[in-house]
Amino acid sequence: MASAFSSWRRKAGCRAASAAWMPAAFRRSSKCWKSARRSRSRPRASRPSDRRRRSRIEIEAAGLAAIRSSPAQQELIFECLETIKRQIAAGAATVESDRAFHLAIADATNNPRFRELLEAIGKQMIPRSLLQEGDVDISPAEYLTQIQNEHAHIARAITDGDDSAARDAMRMHLKGSQQRYRSLIRRA
Repeated sequence: MASAFSSWRRKAGCRAASAAWMPAAFRRSSKCWKSARRSRSRPRASRPSDRRRRSRIEIEAAGLAAIRSSPAQQELIFECLETIKRQIAAGAATVESDRAFHLAIADATNNPRFRELLEAIGKQMIPRSLLQEGDVDISPAEYLTQIQNEHAHIARAITDGDDSAARDAMRMHLKGSQQRYRSLIRRA
């Protein structure tokens, strides 16, 4: 552990063996501190810890929504699906509707903490939002169609009341979304 930290300090150009003895003002201005701050300045959606946190929250939310949701909440989930479908057909941006779909599932758990946690992640909850240019969605049509099919699978599992199928569908959706997002970044 110490050697990994030491090698990181060397790569960052740190000369001191330990920063604990330095005055706080010096630590903030040192090269080590700046490189540590830079590593934390990545967009939230690209941080592995945020992706894992989002996955845990949403997978559990899908399962709980299957058990606890009311018919009105299920109807709202399907309304979000229809909105996304219309936007895909019109070539409009779907990021906000996609986010609304996931928040509708969080609301269907009947536990306000799920929505609060997803809102805390922010707009970057949908990774492709980082690639969107204004009101135009630059994601390929097949990408959006695949996402829409996965959303429909999640919604059906929730309305069927099958919590394990809802969790599995959400897990596959999030895993697939990350893989597709990475391939979009490579192409861009």
